[in-house]
Amino acid sequence: MKGGLGVAAYESFFRRFRKFAKRNASRKMFVVKTDIRDCFDCINQHKLSQVLASIIDSNRSYLFTAGRFKKNKEERKNNEGKRIEGKEKRGKETSQRTNASCREMALGLPVRSISYVLFPEHCTRVQIKGNEALEILEKAVIQQKILFRNRFYVAGRGIPQGSTVSTRLCDLYLGAVERERCADILKRRDCLLFRNVDDYILLTTDVRLADRFLKDLLCGVEDGYEMVADPSKTTINFVTDLHEFKILFRNRFYVAGRGIPQGSTVSTRLCDLYLGAVERERCADILKRRACLLFRYVDDYILLTTDVRLADRFLKDLLCGVEDGYEMVADASKTTINFVTDLHEFKLCVNVIDDDGFVTWCGYRIYPRELRVRQEP
Repeated sequence: MKGGLGVAAYESFFRRFRKFAKRNASRKMFVVKTDIRDCFDCINQHKLSQVLASIIDSNRSYLFTAGRFKKNKEERKNNEGKRIEGKEKRGKETSQRTNASCREMALGLPVRSISYVLFPEHCTRVQIKGNEALEILEKAVIQQKILFRNRFYVAGRGIPQGSTVSTRLCDLYLGAVERERCADILKRRDCLLFRNVDDYILLTTDVRLADRFLKDLLCGVEDGYEMVADPSKTTINFVTDLHEFKILFRNRFYVAGRGIPQGSTVSTRLCDLYLGAVERERCADILKRRACLLFRYVDDYILLTTDVRLADRFLKDLLCGVEDGYEMVADASKTTINFVTDLHEFKLCVNVIDDDGFVTWCGYRIYPRELRVRQEP
């Protein structure tokens, strides 16, 4: 399916697992269980827009069901008191707002003009053009806006968590990643790959394929998706000499998708030049102002300034990231400020199990050696 999942769905887990176990019962099994690090916060918005544009036909009309919700009594009274002049004009505006609200509700998006109650007053069937649906998703979900002191701040990457729309967008995004990175894995009968939201588990009889899958997720691939696994939530049952950046495995060099090795004076100088270019692009106004003092030691920054808005913008640029290709983001756990901000933190080696061990995934214990699965007690 063009816009569907790249890997087997969570609901078909037991059925697919039983067939796989029956087919490969006599062979040694290798497992990789992992979790994407900060999945929602790391989604490349430009890539997500490309994925949606490839799935949604902009000229086609899509039919949605939207729920209309009653307003509370106080709001209804206020609205009745204001109906004095321009009844027809306001009627047209109300109709336009209602249609817009229905369109947003049809996509599961929050609508500010309606006070929600638990159940809808009635449901409406709404037709939405593909280009209009893309525009609503772009404005309401993909382009996150933070309002701080009457100024809107647009996040450079990521989508908000919590809504069914965000979960579905993440699902489509990871599906596109899987179809590009794991096309051979999805076709092989000796491999079983499952994903639940951003939790992955791979079972395979090919240790080289398992090792490549592990390296692709931990080191990253230069494909623009920026999806990297969390080493602290990764479990395997085979031997690997995987290092964080530069890898030599069985006389074969594996090139990491990003990063440079640490420890040498050359690497330190390259990092210094790289961050210098970042500062010249992002902090040009800060470097020119007499009321600002910006210091950096390797990758540790300190900014002193008399302008709280500038300090807040500097903080948000580093914590949220900027869509400039440098991919430099600060560590929220090592960040200290002395002013009030409404910015929430964006929430950091590999565990190895023995032959008789198991991995835990989505409430199940999976034993690779015995090809057995049990629910967590």
